[in-house]
Amino acid sequence: MIALLRRLQRETNMAYLFISHDLSTVRHLCDRVLVMYLGRIVEMGRTEDVFDHPRHVYTRALLSAIPIPDPTIKRQRFLLEGETPSARQIRPGCGLQDRCPLCWTNAGSCAVC
Repeated sequence: MIALLRRLQRETNMAYLFISHDLSTVRHLCDRVLVMYLGRIVEMGRTEDVFDHPRHVYTRALLSAIPIPDPTIKRQRFLLEGETPSARQIRPGCGLQDRCPLCWTNAGSCAVC
């Protein structure tokens, strides 16, 4: 199915919105990617830029969780500490501020956000 979507995309110059948690498929299929956390955009750009040089901590954590098909290769995981906050009580600023090792104030500011 994915190969068919990719072929149609190339042959007809078709654009579509592909929503997925499967980042391996996103990398294979999409030209641009948008990463969301708690309903907010945290990063977006060309797929190769986001995958090769992720800027946001949440994007780094997601990418480090992609399974590698070779069991002899181990990936360095980037784990986030703490609990995911309620989507109903999101504070201003970055939604990841309580779990982000880069945030330097309670306002949710860091070098990336």
